[in-house]
Amino acid sequence: MKLMASLQNWLAAQRYEMIHAWGIVTGQGLVNIGLAPLEELKAEPSWATIQSWCRAVYDEVWHAAVQAGEDRVQLRLLEVGCGQGVGLAYLKGITGADCSGIDSARIACLSARISGLDARRASMDALPFSNGTFSCVISVEALFLFGDTASTLREIRRVLAPRGILAAATFSAEDAGTTRRSMTDLARESGLELLEIRDETERARTSILKGEPARAQWANKIPRRLRERFRDILSLEGSLRHAAWRDGRNHYAIATFRAV
Repeated sequence: MKLMASLQNWLAAQRYEMIHAWGIVTGQGLVNIGLAPLEELKAEPSWATIQSWCRAVYDEVWHAAVQAGEDRVQLRLLEVGCGQGVGLAYLKGITGADCSGIDSARIACLSARISGLDARRASMDALPFSNGTFSCVISVEALFLFGDTASTLREIRRVLAPRGILAAATFSAEDAGTTRRSMTDLARESGLELLEIRDETERARTSILKGEPARAQWANKIPRRLRERFRDILSLEGSLRHAAWRDGRNHYAIATFRAV
């Protein structure tokens, strides 16, 4: 059983590496759920519009961190699960923060370093930084979705300066009450305090449902062996994720924590 689990993890890691490799070749930019404006769209969104919705997640995460930590979050910033660093580079450009990132994909970190970022290949529950290094940690659709969340939160608490801020965007099938309770418990066990959970479900749902044609058009350029993996990541029609958003089973939130 352990051998089979190890093999499955290895295969998943290789697919993740190949996905990033293809993204670098095509210059795909960001691929996250995105937050769309709620007003009626005048035209079918383009891929460039989808990218602006993806960047909007970073805007909202940053604003949540600033609101909670005031000017202190501008000293040094870490993104946990930075991918190719596109979102992190965007934040660095608009904020001037001293930015670092970690990701498990070797080729993603290489791409981020080429773009001038301090990006290191590492596990989320074994961060390669000293205690109290960062005034702010962010994570976009990674922290509560992969690995041992409790261990990762303890590591984040370790690298956060006193009263440092963690701001994370995440989605799940849990309702708002269940999400708040589970995050409160995880935070308490990790030396963090849950400050706020902001519901962004409708904007995320709009991004998925209205942006599906543009995402599907882009996905058709992907080699067939990778395409099925991308279908779920992009929440394309016919995938389990698309159905969950369409049927109202998925919820999206931005949570803010403080080191105590």
